[in-house]
This record gives sequence, C-alpha cells and structure tokens, in this order.
Amino acid sequence: MSGLGKFFISLVVFAAICAAGLYWFVNHEVERAFNQAVSDVPGLIVSYDDISVRFSDQSVILEGVEAALPGGQRVSADEVRFSSFDQKNPVPHFAAAQARGVLMRVTPANFGTWAAPLLSMGVREVRGDLAVDYAYAPASQALTVRTLSLSAPELGEVSLTGTVDRLDLDQLRVEKLLGLRLVNVDLIYEDHAMVTMLLRSSARLLGISPDEARQRILAEISTMARYSAREGNGVAERALLGLAEFVAEPGRVVVSARPDEPVPVLYFFMGRDFYENLHLLNVSVTTDYERDI
Repeated sequence: MSGLGKFFISLVVFAAICAAGLYWFVNHEVERAFNQAVSDVPGLIVSYDDISVRFSDQSVILEGVEAALPGGQRVSADEVRFSSFDQKNPVPHFAAAQARGVLMRVTPANFGTWAAPLLSMGVREVRGDLAVDYAYAPASQALTVRTLSLSAPELGEVSLTGTVDRLDLDQLRVEKLLGLRLVNVDLIYEDHAMVTMLLRSSARLLGISPDEARQRILAEISTMARYSAREGNGVAERALLGLAEFVAEPGRVVVSARPDEPVPVLYFFMGRDFYENLHLLNVSVTTDYERDI
C-alpha cells in the first residue's frame, strides 16, 4: 500500500474516532444538562432508558420515559423528543416537545374530577401521542401556547392554542396569579368515540337508551339557548346552538374565545354566571358544517 493510501486510511480512522468522541461528549453533556434541569423543578422525577442527540435537527430524544409530575400525575411514553428547550431559566421560557406512545392511567391524581366519569365509561387508561410548543415573552409577561395536543385514537383528538398575559413565569406564586388575563384561546376537538361513550354512560344511569339520552341533553341545551335569547345574550345563544349541533352530529368542533379586551381570570370568581361568562369571553362554536354558531 502506498504512503498516500496509508495516510488516507489513517485520516478516516482518526475522523471516525473524533466523530465518536464528539458524539459521546455531546450526549454526555446533554444528559447532564437534562438531569440538572429536571432536578431544578421541585417535585419532578423523570427516568428513562436512553437519551441521545439527533445531529440533523439538534433534537434530544429520550426513550422509555417514566415521569412523576409536581402535581402528582404519573405518565409514561415510548419516546419523547425535545425540539427546543430553554436551559437558562428555572422555569423554561420556551419548549417544544413531542411524545409518542404516551400512557396515563385513569386515576384521580392524573385526571382529577374527570377520573370518575372516565372510569364509569370503562376507560381505565388513555393512550396516544402528545405535543407541546410554547413561548414566554418576559417584557410583556405573555405566555403563548402554540400547540398543546393529545391524539388518543380510541377516544378523540384535542388541541389547544392561546395566550395569557400578566404572568410572571420567573416568580410563580399564587398571589402573582391574581392578575392573570386570558387574551384568546382556541379549543379544537375531533370525536372518535368519547361522545358515544358519554351518552351510553348517561343512558345507563338514567335507565334509558343512548338516543333518548341524546335527546334529553339536546332539549336541555335548547332551553339554555332560549333563555340566552330572552336575556338578549346573542353570544351565549349562538354558542349553545353550536354545542347542540355538535351533540346531534359529533365530529369536529372548534370552541374559540375572542374577548374584546384581555379578561382577568379573577373575573370568573366574581359572581358571574355561565351565560355572562360566555358573553364576556365572546365565545363562538364552529362545527363540521363550518357554520359559526
């Protein structure tokens, strides 16, 4: 073999060793930084089988994840990929992550007051994929949720986007939340089986058929819409009629809140009723038929 050939082979081997060393170093540093970020959040416990960095898009991938959240919730996932994550602040000012193969047991700790209804419908666990993408602007104290979604094939797909302001993310204390304001929000839900399961559960409790349960719910919503009309609350009337349309023909529904001015969350604890809150938030409901109700 010529001297040039030997030099080329040596160069390739050296480059491979350097690449392997760099890969090990980056993964080691990322793991150290991630573990430190987790330990900085009181009550958060995360374990995983493996952590790696994908150089093509600088994303961090965790496999075999088990997590206990500060609120007591427990969740697992086959894979979690962080596309971006703020490491400079104790409470991250931005993050984008996708979780595949998410599993949450239906327990009061995980679902709160929703646990009992879900269990009564025979839902013992929720499986699906989760995505979150948010950013915080310290200057305006505004938190914008670009994506918060859960796709659970056996139940439905739900996603939330919106903005709140007057939120001091760097000093999260209860008294600091009193000035929190809702700027806007969009909730999109596409039903797979949840509405049918709810109707069957209601029917069992009432001793009637699911169709009869649906008609009773529609009658109640219609009564509420007529009351709104008599009170001159067109926003509430249209929103309730949209809800009735969805219950009659479950599919895709969009619930939007577009108040003329940001609404302090404190307002919801000042004696306003359901109808007044719909008007205050300027709520609209749009169904599959693309008719703004």
